[in-house]
Amino acid sequence: MLHRKKKVIDFHRFQSLNQAKKLLSKAMVLSHQKQLLMAIASGKINQIDRLLSIGLRQKKGIQGLLSLFFAAADGVYTLKSFTEEAMRAMLVWRLRGNRIAEINHHSQDEPSVTYLWSHSNVPLLVASPVQPTIQQVQKNVEASLDGISKELHSCMNGKVLHTVVMFDELATKKRL
Repeated sequence: MLHRKKKVIDFHRFQSLNQAKKLLSKAMVLSHQKQLLMAIASGKINQIDRLLSIGLRQKKGIQGLLSLFFAAADGVYTLKSFTEEAMRAMLVWRLRGNRIAEINHHSQDEPSVTYLWSHSNVPLLVASPVQPTIQQVQKNVEASLDGISKELHSCMNGKVLHTVVMFDELATKKRL
């Protein structure tokens, strides 16, 4: 009976210890959530929605979001979520070239040329070292006119009566 009673006491002691650990961890999570809520309400950062969306996209938890917030409040972390800035920088890069895009990157904290190049939405064309085949020309035409055909369908409510595509001149660049 003594051994049985000791087992019951040990079971309840370990069960209460496990429950205490679970309650402590849940209390800490709740404390972190309250800290994050108070940090958001403090108004130290203007673009808190962007900060939270970046942190959640990076799969950060409450502690990670808190550390991001405090780093941004101290000026150590700056938001780098490029949306409209990236499109504006892409336009400058396409119209003005690499050097102006680099100057824009350094002076106005816009995305870099390598970022723009990797996030470019220009369709890839199939290059042919000799005379192009029908399949290669067909893929290049589809890649080039894909965005235009979507716009035509949306403007005309899906009723495209007639489309004329003309190729005036085909030229290839000489490369080393």
